Amino acid sequence: LIAVVAIAGPTWKPEPSPFADSPVPLMIVLKADQTMDLSDLTPNRMERARLKVADLAEARRGKPLGLAAYAGSAHLVLPPTRDTSVVTSMAAEISPEVMPQPGDNLPAAIRLAIRSLKDTGGSMIVIADTTPSLGDADLAEFKQARVPIHFLAIARDDTPEFDAIG
Repeated sequence: LIAVVAIAGPTWKPEPSPFADSPVPLMIVLKADQTMDLSDLTPNRMERARLKVADLAEARRGKPLGLAAYAGSAHLVLPPTRDTSVVTSMAAEISPEVMPQPGDNLPAAIRLAIRSLKDTGGSMIVIADTTPSLGDADLAEFKQARVPIHFLAIARDDTPEFDAIG
């Protein structure tokens, strides 16, 4: 009887914690100003950015991914979610036409992404064709937030826009 219980009995190993493999969120910050509609690339810059968002969503399937869009103002499209297909769908709808004001308010977009990551931590990737010069106060604030910021240039490498990124 003891041999039967020992062979068929319960296994004594700990349950893995559902929080143990909790991946770090990534916020995508997508520029949606009129310059993104330029067609010096095929497809145009905005479409290339959308394709890159789709690639990131596919690579991070099941891992938290968020989306913010900016031009003259910054807007949270989606907080980090594990449903990355929704991020792809929402990014497909972002364009300069839906933004309330034109411009390049990258500092506001970075602040918005940092606030979205405040509780969970994480990193962000800015997808843009150009970036404005950031002041020393902005740079110090972003450094203090300890959120890694990466840039993906959506411009031809032989243009002044490419040189202005990051």
